[in-house]
Amino acid sequence: MTPVDATSTLSSEIPRTFAAPLAVSLQYPNPSAPVHAFAIPEFTITTCANSLSFTISGRSDLKNKRIIAVGRLTKQKGFDFLIEAAVLIREQLPDWHIDIFGSGEDKSDLQAQINSLNLEKFVKINPPTKNIQCELLKSSIYLMTSRWEGLPMILIEAKSCGLPCVSFDCPEGPADIIKHSEDGFLVELGDIKTLVRYVVELATDEKLLNRYSQSAIINSLEFSPTIIFPKWDSIL
Repeated sequence: MTPVDATSTLSSEIPRTFAAPLAVSLQYPNPSAPVHAFAIPEFTITTCANSLSFTISGRSDLKNKRIIAVGRLTKQKGFDFLIEAAVLIREQLPDWHIDIFGSGEDKSDLQAQINSLNLEKFVKINPPTKNIQCELLKSSIYLMTSRWEGLPMILIEAKSCGLPCVSFDCPEGPADIIKHSEDGFLVELGDIKTLVRYVVELATDEKLLNRYSQSAIINSLEFSPTIIFPKWDSIL
């Protein structure tokens, strides 16, 4: 079904089937397809975020010179961008390192990229962990280089642990979570030089890192269950 067909079908069929406002989600077979907005006559479409997935047990002390990234090792997550950025990050932050946590079909290609750039001692791909909060608490900056997202919960989790986040402003999600120049930075998709500049800025300015960390914790409360659950109740 094409986006036009989907819009036409939903617009004509939903009003005959439901008598109350309805939340609708469409997913096309190709996750990289552009998002198409449409209106359903006489219906209200409401968006509501998911809540933080774990109870906060502490905050990072920001002492470890570690940048962390988490996600499936696929094209969507853009770890090839991250590894490319790591070359420039290492030049300016040689005593830091990057840990990636995840698995996926691109692992061998990403590892080959790391090897070809002689980054084996600077970038490490780790298997997924069931206790990501522990790894976040042992890190100081969260880095996201995705080509597209939904609502990336890992950014909320990272902020709740006090990690300033630097992310591509990809569609969709990061801009709904990161407050630019307050608790992190948003960068135009593919702009590696600016991405690196913001990472280095945070890593080399302790006062800035701590200020953004505190803001990240405070702003992450917007996604706490006590805030999100009543919103869901009002919809359902």
